[in-house]
Amino acid sequence: MNQPLVTVICVCYNHERFVREAIQSVLDQSHKNIELIVVDDGSTDKSVDVIRSMNVRLIDLKTNRGYTKAFNEAWRKSKGDFIIDLAGDDELTPDRIEIGVK
Repeated sequence: MNQPLVTVICVCYNHERFVREAIQSVLDQSHKNIELIVVDDGSTDKSVDVIRSMNVRLIDLKTNRGYTKAFNEAWRKSKGDFIIDLAGDDELTPDRIEIGVK
């Protein structure tokens, strides 16, 4: 059985202390057919450096546009059958996507 593609959009604004764990929680999912898009909404800390070090898809907005506009920027580029909105200071449990898809 093919797994549906799930897009996780992670919006980050000055979440340098937390974004690594947020991204890792997506990478560690039991459901593997995931498109992860991380949007940095003009952070003034080192969030972008942390995101880049993890080798994930990044949309770097350079200036703060607000959460909804940042999310929508990624949503327009997403390809998933399902979308998950993940803040840069949150984490998913390892089976969150698998359970959600079921």
